[in-house]
Parts: sequence; C-alpha cells; structure tokens
Amino acid sequence: MAAEPVNRSGGGGIRGWRFPVRYRLPGKKDLAAYGLMALAFGLMVGIAIGPALSTVSSAAQVIAGAAPTTTAPVSKPPDSGPGIELGSPAGAGQSGAVSDPAPAVDPAPTPVSSPVPAAAPVSVPEGDPGIYAGDESDDATGDDVPDEGDTASTLTGVVTGVTESGTSYAVADPAGNLLAIHAGNPPEVGARVAVGILPLLNGTFHQPLKAKSAGKAKKTTVRGVVTWIDPAAGRMVLSARGVSLGLDLSTVPGFSGPDAPGAGLPEGLKLGSYVTAEARVGPAAEEALGDADEANDAAGESEPGGTPPRMGAVSIEVLSADPSPLELNGSILAIDRTAGTVSLAADSFGEVDDSIEVKLPAGFDRKPMRKGRIYSVAAKVLRGGTIRATGIWSNGNRQEAGREALLEP
Repeated sequence: MAAEPVNRSGGGGIRGWRFPVRYRLPGKKDLAAYGLMALAFGLMVGIAIGPALSTVSSAAQVIAGAAPTTTAPVSKPPDSGPGIELGSPAGAGQSGAVSDPAPAVDPAPTPVSSPVPAAAPVSVPEGDPGIYAGDESDDATGDDVPDEGDTASTLTGVVTGVTESGTSYAVADPAGNLLAIHAGNPPEVGARVAVGILPLLNGTFHQPLKAKSAGKAKKTTVRGVVTWIDPAAGRMVLSARGVSLGLDLSTVPGFSGPDAPGAGLPEGLKLGSYVTAEARVGPAAEEALGDADEANDAAGESEPGGTPPRMGAVSIEVLSADPSPLELNGSILAIDRTAGTVSLAADSFGEVDDSIEVKLPAGFDRKPMRKGRIYSVAAKVLRGGTIRATGIWSNGNRQEAGREALLEP
C-alpha cells in the first residue's frame, strides 16, 4: 500500500491533525486469511517453547517441596510430684520434673520409607545370666539346646518335687499353680528358681537351659485338685497337668491323726476338691516333724502312713468342694487287661506309698502303655467313686511329652 501525503489544508488544532502516514485496511475478504496465519504462527511458537516451560515448572515444584519444616515444641506437662525423669532407666531415683525440650532443628527432607514391622518375639538367649545360668544341657539327658527361633517364657517359683529318674520336676508359681518341667539337671526341692520354659504337646513344659537358683524357700503356696487323700494317715495329693504332689497333713495345727480322722482339717476336703495350701518346704517340714518322730521312736511306734512327703501343709483352704476333673500323674504299677484298668502311683515323686485305680474307656488300645512308664491322665469321678480316664499322655521326659495323646480328651 502506498502512503498518501497528509492534507494540511483547512481546519486547525486537534480536528485538523492527521497521522503523518496512513495505511489502507485490507478488505473483508482478506481478514480471514490474516487471522488463520496469526493462529498458525501462535501454535508453532507454543510447540517450540512448551518443553522448556514444563522443565521450569518441575524445578519450581522440587524447590517448593524441599522447603524446610519446623518441629512444634513439646509442651511441658504439669508437675505431678516426685517420680522419674522421662528417658531415665526404670527404677532410677529422679525428680518428677520434665526438662525443657531442646531447640527444634529443621530436618532435612528424607524419602518416605515403608512402615516398620512389629518387633519379633525375643528368642531364647544362650546363657543369659539374667534368666539362665550354667552350661547348655546334653541331648543325652533329654534336655537340649533350644532350636533357633524358639521363644521361652520366664517362670519364677519354688521347686516342690523332683522325679526319681531326675528328668522332671515341679514348680509352684507365686500364685501356687503347679507346673511340670522336663529338664536333665533339675534343681533341688525348695530352691527358688527363674527359668525359661517352652510348652509341650501334653500340657507340660520343657526347660531349654539350666535354671537360675536364688536361694531356698522355707514356705510356699500350692494349689490344685485333691486326687488322693487319707485323713487318718495325714496324707493328701494335690494335682495339676503333669504333676501329682504329696502333702503331709500331720503338720496342720489341730490335726489329730488316726484317733480322730479329719480333725483339724477344713470341711469339704475330699476327692475332687479344689484347694490351696501353705506348706513348709523340704527340711523345714522335716524339722517341724522332729518332735513327733522322736516321740514315736521312743515309744517304738512308726510314723502312720510311712515316711511323710517333703512338703508339709500348715494351712489349707477349700476353694471349691464341688467335684472337679482330675489330673493324675505317676508311673503305672499294674495293668489289668481283663478289667480294663491301670494302677497309677498316687504321686509323681514316689513319696506317697499308694496307688489309684483308673478305668480305661471301652475300645481304648492299651498296647502302647507300659508298666513302669510315667503317664499324665485326665479323669473324672463317676457315681460310686470309680475314676475313669478321659485323656492319656506319656510324660516320662521331654521326648515323651512332645508326642500325640494316647487318648484324646
């Protein structure tokens, strides 16, 4: 388009002013073409600079994400009086005041990790003096080194009996519950012990490492079901799974012996009663019988019922007089295949010179049972006083206690 000269003639001021150069606008037919050309040019520019703008945007996001964060200060709780300082060892004598928190430090950004799994149970330590003491036991004794991954619970209590074979013993926990433990080198009766135990299939326990002893106890509490009693002789057996413990009743204040059977004993003390008793342990019980023994010796009389058990009751409380299921444990003294019965030693430790006759259920295969072997028998008392087995397990040592039941309850 050719520029036309401005017409300066006529008019003055603003109304007579014109641009020095004037251009002709394109015709209407050409406007569409010009618009398409402008649009195409804009698209080409956008495609060319788009990736560069994306990179700049990502960098801005990273910079923004790395901005430091601040940790809110921990507020001080109200003073609750004397206590221990947070973070101090348990039992340490510290004041109850909580120290001021350290100044917050801006943490550096860290990548998000997966959640931490729950802590696995602690495996049995090897020779940890806090729970165990002594060397690892021998396989030959039926008491071996714990398998990898085994987890033991710590039991504290007083040893109440040791089997004649020396492969098992019983512990009364602080509540008096009796537990049977299989071990190659059992502690002495009366010892206070802390020992790690593992459960076995028949309801008893295995000791993977030697128990730690902490002196001797003079008394302990025992509780269980009465599975045998002779009030005239002053003898009783309390039982739990895998344990039948003999108790001497002649040490109970007021006990009168054969002249007045049952005198001085609580009402309801009978077969199937659930009772708790305070008992002297080992030599302490023997000392309590010293005067009576000397009197019997001087008169040429023997102790009624034979040698008394090493545990001597000084008090007895009947918790339930209703017949409870029985838990018997002892060696088989005789098997009557015709009558379908077995005679079981009255106690686990050979301290009660008597037996308990147990009726076996019809159809039970008695062939695996052997005379002289130790068995744990769950039973119930039928009308007429017959004791019938409802469950039978081998219980001579750890290996036997880990086998399936001979008779499932």
